[in-house]
Amino acid sequence: CENFVYKVGAKRPQPVGIELWGGSSWVTLSREFSDWLTRCLYTYSGRDSNNFFKTVEANQVPPMCRVAVDYLDYCENVLSAEELYFQTVFMNSMHCVNLDTRYLRWVHWLDGKEGEHCGVSADWCGKSPGIVELQQVRTALQLPAFFIRKVGQNDGMDIVNYVEKRLQNGTSAPALLPLEKKGTRASSYERGDTYANVPSMATDGNDYTRWSSVHGSDKEWIQVELLQSADVCGVTIAWEHARSLEFHIKTKPENKGVNKWRIAYKYKIDDPKNKHAQRDRRLHGQGLADAPHYDLQRYSFPRISAQLVRISLLQRSTSWGFSIFEIEVHGCSGMEDRAKDGGEHGEEL
Repeated sequence: CENFVYKVGAKRPQPVGIELWGGSSWVTLSREFSDWLTRCLYTYSGRDSNNFFKTVEANQVPPMCRVAVDYLDYCENVLSAEELYFQTVFMNSMHCVNLDTRYLRWVHWLDGKEGEHCGVSADWCGKSPGIVELQQVRTALQLPAFFIRKVGQNDGMDIVNYVEKRLQNGTSAPALLPLEKKGTRASSYERGDTYANVPSMATDGNDYTRWSSVHGSDKEWIQVELLQSADVCGVTIAWEHARSLEFHIKTKPENKGVNKWRIAYKYKIDDPKNKHAQRDRRLHGQGLADAPHYDLQRYSFPRISAQLVRISLLQRSTSWGFSIFEIEVHGCSGMEDRAKDGGEHGEEL
């Protein structure tokens, strides 16, 4: 915290003729650079292929490989060699012209600053990465980032699985269906002197804005419209703490005519057969009093053709209204059955 680093032992001279480069230990190396570096270290330096850190008498090293060999000898006695070696060798080799200068990391810094800071002195007081939450991950996925850090051990696998499914674009999870930008409507919305939680905030792609209904009212609804009629097999809802103890997901085949709404999915907190309700009771209590500020849930149902999707919210979990950060509609992977008439899925209203 005093803005300096302690050096242990005598100061060693830096390798001559090498411009030092440093950075994060998170690096992505091209196949071309990796093959070249491997040849330099094993073929020319005489390193033992069965024990990388065992050095035998070196052969005559060509000039093009000198930086890779000489700087490794230096870095073997450096505390954070992984933050120096690859970066320095890359920038002092013929491969430097292939450097990708885009900022490819997304980090949740504890001091609230975006990106990273550089300086000649060390400062680890409040500058270390914090644990990334799922809400932040969903926002980061909209950016051209390659790395994200750091993931906690409690919900780490949930985050990893979510990212994997989103990046696979429907190979293991049905793709998201495009929505009509001006097609999101609701029965009401909360407003104040300086804010308005309008319906469109539930489909703006931002997990930090939200739609909320007026306070003290049950039986509210919010609906979204697809660009065109499509087979629908699920809905993802990013709930805020003020959620619903009972709700229905309904569909309508087109945005015109007198077609009736059809129930595709039913949820009730005390339903003994509903897996989502079982999970919520176990984690958040019978009345969802312990529900988190942000909770992402995907509700799947049999294939049904629709252009309008409505979430009918029937019973509040708090004294406020209902509150949703984001709504997404999923298509079908091709294996789902069609909804049958009658029963839990397929009721007409």
